[in-house]
Amino acid sequence: MLNLPTPYATLLNCCRWIAALLVVLQHLRHLLFVDYGAVVHKSIALKAFYFLTGLGTPAVVVFFVMSGMLVGGTAAKRFASAQYDATDYAVHRASRIYTVLLPALLVGGILDMIGLLFFNDSQLYTNHRQYLSTPIGSVVAETLNLRTFLGNAAMTQSWLSPVYGSNVVLWSLAYEWWYYCLFWAVLGAASPSRRIAARLAFGAFGVVLLCVLPKEILAWFSIWLIGVALAWQQRLAVKIHPVAGLLLFGAILVGVQYSYTFKAGNVPDSFAIHYLKDLAVAIGFCLLLLSVSRLRTFRFGSARLHAAMADFSYTTYLVHFPFSVLLVAMAYDCLGIRFVQQPTVVGGAYFVALLVVMYLYSYGFATLTEHKTGRVRQALRRGLDALNGLRRAGKATVGRSRGAAGAPLQ
Repeated sequence: MLNLPTPYATLLNCCRWIAALLVVLQHLRHLLFVDYGAVVHKSIALKAFYFLTGLGTPAVVVFFVMSGMLVGGTAAKRFASAQYDATDYAVHRASRIYTVLLPALLVGGILDMIGLLFFNDSQLYTNHRQYLSTPIGSVVAETLNLRTFLGNAAMTQSWLSPVYGSNVVLWSLAYEWWYYCLFWAVLGAASPSRRIAARLAFGAFGVVLLCVLPKEILAWFSIWLIGVALAWQQRLAVKIHPVAGLLLFGAILVGVQYSYTFKAGNVPDSFAIHYLKDLAVAIGFCLLLLSVSRLRTFRFGSARLHAAMADFSYTTYLVHFPFSVLLVAMAYDCLGIRFVQQPTVVGGAYFVALLVVMYLYSYGFATLTEHKTGRVRQALRRGLDALNGLRRAGKATVGRSRGAAGAPLQ
């Protein structure tokens, strides 16, 4: 990882878990309450609530920037110092993603199946479109199959296959994975220490990805690369006061979020407008990080708390939605608690209770998955070392056989 000053590392931990929280808040609010335009009794407090719980989309952009900075930036700096190892990079990325992804797909599918079979009086799993605010993408009942599961395990969701079940966040994970692969191909092709054949193979792999990946993934790769560039400039003397950087980023968020949450109608943005909004958020976040990169202290809560929350933020992001959908479906069937309703005080208490339960679930899930990433990584390395040993032994055996066959008779 990057050698970051403690205050800066604490700030990034804070951003990681808060970004995950914002995604969770947006999904819960969409499940429980109507869109802001349908609210009957509007108030300043409700407008603030809808603004805060509508920041999930910018939060994903923040994730992309931080990923580019921490993952791509680390790899690029190791490459520049001749310490980059393509195999080590692949092991780190695969263990980081799949240690949580595969269990999340399995458990998420089980939760969706339970909801579909036993708690579907609301038709949330079969006809979610009747609830206009619900963030579920495809019809859950139509995507709980082996083909979609394998497609998501291969990171082709929202490209060659829909997301598996109700887990809407899987689209962004596919983006992230292909950014890792694209950067891996670039560094491999640019490595002067590799044989020309290997460099050509890396380059060919990168060209294939550029040809087959959809334009959305390729366009947002530029936002990920902004994070890589930020890693190179983390100590740049930027003449922006931290308060000014925060205000600038806040102003961009307000402008972007106002267009998402409070605009009239539900007409989606065009591809170009959507990209430009996310690009503005990415640039604003980078300016914020640059403005605070020289801070000697970061006084916003406990550093240990930020580190602890960040340590299961990936799991929280990945597993929260199928569990949330099951909870609201069960409450609908068993307790008569409807969702996608007008916001009320009682509804707010229900919202907070679901949030707490969901975070407890995510933390428990992380203790069995994300927190075991180091062990999975070591196991992968041992497996690769064993394969390399077998390959070297095989080459040695072939060499001895050829030597014996070509030896003169004594």
